[in-house]
Amino acid sequence: MRQMKRILAGVVLWILLLSGCTSSPVDSYKLLREAGQAVEEGDLQRALQDYDRLTELMPQNGAVYNGRGAVLLELGKYEPALSDLEKAVELDDGNTVYWYNLGLARYCLQDYEGSVEDFSRALSLNAKYADAYGRRAAAYACLGRYEEAETDLERAEDLAPGQNATYLALLGSAYLTAGETERAKVLLDQAIEIDSDHPEYYLQRAQAQILAGQYEQAQEDCVQAISMREGFLAGYAVLGDLYYAQQQYEQAIANYTVALLEQPDAEGYLIRGKCYAALGKYEEAETDFTQAILLEPDMASAYVERGDVREQMGDPDEALKDYKKARDLLREGEE
Repeated sequence: MRQMKRILAGVVLWILLLSGCTSSPVDSYKLLREAGQAVEEGDLQRALQDYDRLTELMPQNGAVYNGRGAVLLELGKYEPALSDLEKAVELDDGNTVYWYNLGLARYCLQDYEGSVEDFSRALSLNAKYADAYGRRAAAYACLGRYEEAETDLERAEDLAPGQNATYLALLGSAYLTAGETERAKVLLDQAIEIDSDHPEYYLQRAQAQILAGQYEQAQEDCVQAISMREGFLAGYAVLGDLYYAQQQYEQAIANYTVALLEQPDAEGYLIRGKCYAALGKYEEAETDFTQAILLEPDMASAYVERGDVREQMGDPDEALKDYKKARDLLREGEE
């Protein structure tokens, strides 16, 4: 939420400056206050509704699209966020924050080349934008451009010394994405040494340790993260990954089930379905793969997995349909 407040900083001022062109400035001001209050209270759905109305009142105001795009990013709705943020920079291509937020959207959509370009554009407008260096470092790491990533990390640290742990953890997470497990662990060790109060850092390090086969250390970090924040169910998802890596499927299912209480996501259902399938519980596996597809219709791997369990359940016709759908999705992705 602190990141969210930074993203939205300045939106109020911009809208007030530009609201003179609307026929109902009082309504706009009221909506603006309500949107800001909703964000402060963590009620992002209400904020989204307010920004929807503001786009009707001020359709040519880039700040409104930036604000709604930021909310959509926080909600994990990256495609619509991208659309809003593209509109924001179209309306005002000289705003540093808009380009930065657009870079965030592309990064979340794994368009790392595009995110590098957007963060670079933000930096061309403000060469002292530490967050843009930190985020661009992560994008470079995901592209395997490690020297440029390290250079940007140094720049970010020089500009914002108090944020060192944030940038180290961000780059560590990017190295995880790139499969550079040892690099990731080193950076996450440093982040935790600087700031040991963030459970997310422990979970990221646990993920690196799981990939390295260091299961005992990974479990210690997961337990530490869960103990640091009440109701921190993300820790159970990583514990699920830990047990899954060790083929302890019953324990993995138990932890994934807890994690899915917080955020029913397609990946979670997919992996829990794999656990059920490994135990021969094909009906439960089919249900989970179907749920993953409902949440993410383009997930080819979910169709493959569901096809496999349907074959095991003696339904070759439905299995064939799933395999064909997976094939079509993979071909579309190649195009």
